[in-house]
Amino acid sequence: MVGNGTETQYSTTEIDKMIEDEKRAIVIFEGDVYDATNFKITHPGGPQYIENYIGKDMTEAFYDEEHTKIALRLLKELKIGTLTNEANNKKAVVTDHGDNRMKEVQNEDWREKIDPSKGTVWQVFTKLNQDEYMKFVNDPKHLTKPGEEMRMFDLDFIEMFSRTPWYHIGLFWTPMVLYKLWLGYHELSIPGMVLVFLFG
Repeated sequence: MVGNGTETQYSTTEIDKMIEDEKRAIVIFEGDVYDATNFKITHPGGPQYIENYIGKDMTEAFYDEEHTKIALRLLKELKIGTLTNEANNKKAVVTDHGDNRMKEVQNEDWREKIDPSKGTVWQVFTKLNQDEYMKFVNDPKHLTKPGEEMRMFDLDFIEMFSRTPWYHIGLFWTPMVLYKLWLGYHELSIPGMVLVFLFG
C-alpha cells in the first residue's frame, strides 16, 4: 500500500489479499480501486453483477450498461484508492469511451457541507447559498454507508414526525376501511358492497 498525496495506491498483491483474506468485494473502475462489499447486497441488478468483477476491471461492463450519474455518485462513495502503475498495467482495461466518466460528478461533494447524521434542514439554511441549495434539493442523494440515514431535524422528538414507517399506513387505514365496510353492510346489498369495495 503506497500513499500518493491524499490517495492510497494498491498493488495487485494487496488487492488479492483483501479479496481472499478479508472477503472484500474489490473492483476496478477507470484505474481506481473500489470496495463494493456492502453495496453488492443492495445493487439494483443483484449481487452477481458485482461478484462477477471482484478483483477485475469493470469499466467496460459499466459503460455497456449505460449507467446514470446516480450510479457514478454511488460508485464515487465506494472509492478507497488507485492502482499502482504495476497493478494498473495488469488489472486495468483500456476502453474506447474517451474521457473519464467520473469527471461528470466532480465538484459535487455535498458531504463536505452537509452531515447526514445531523439535522439537514438547519444545515441547508445555514451552510448553502441559493445556487448550492437549488442543486442540493434537485439532485437525488444516495447513502451507501451501512446504517446511515438522512436526518431532517436534530431533535429526536421532531425527527419522529418526519418519517412514516410502512406499518403505520396499515394501522391507520385498516380500521377506517373496516368501519366503512360496516356502514356499507347496513346500506347496500352484499354484491353492491363488494363492487363498491373493489372499484372504490
